[in-house]
Amino acid sequence: WGRLAFGDLEIEAEGVAVLGSIDDVSDLPGGEDDSIDLSQFGAVARLSYWFLDRDMKLGVELGYASGDQWDNTPQGAIHESNAPVLPGPGDTSLSAFFFDRDYNIDLILFRELFGAVTNATYIKPSLDYQFSDFEIGGAGILSFANQPVSTPGNASMYGFELDAHFGYQNDGFFAGIAYGLLVPLAALDHPGDNALNGGSGFGYGSNIGDADTAQTIQTRLVLQF
Repeated sequence: WGRLAFGDLEIEAEGVAVLGSIDDVSDLPGGEDDSIDLSQFGAVARLSYWFLDRDMKLGVELGYASGDQWDNTPQGAIHESNAPVLPGPGDTSLSAFFFDRDYNIDLILFRELFGAVTNATYIKPSLDYQFSDFEIGGAGILSFANQPVSTPGNASMYGFELDAHFGYQNDGFFAGIAYGLLVPLAALDHPGDNALNGGSGFGYGSNIGDADTAQTIQTRLVLQF
């Protein structure tokens, strides 16, 4: 982790690598008498610039989390709680890195659908303005899959999300409202390209189709004492 500040300009970055091996996973469900290699990587870099007497902040953030080349079970269930503990058949490496679940970069895609940033590269420009006791801001997040084969649509583009928020804060009291709009792209589609997601007796036929636009409205009330 490192941070540099020059007047109203601030640059901050953090990187994580998990490297190693597990000699025997035979005691885990689905494990065999094979060793597993660990090679997981995560990184975030952020640039922020303040102006208007530091009342307005312009920022851009880049993030990366490595992924694995296998699907969650059942196929199309992308939340991190459905991620396999062990790699798929024929794979001897664990490469999926998960950001801390409390590190939220958006309102819908990674916060709700994935549960954490994983198998992704994203770019997030943002603008925030604070005046008197009020604050307003917005951000756009463009997300890509690092391992397209493990996405429901076997594609590289997750989608684009627009988030905006407005709040009031004074003497330990905060009230705010936020709105998010996710425009999904091909990686979140679920084509019927095999028997499993084609609904041939497996019960997943309803998952077939293109992903729909998602929206959310969230409110927050905080009393500090």
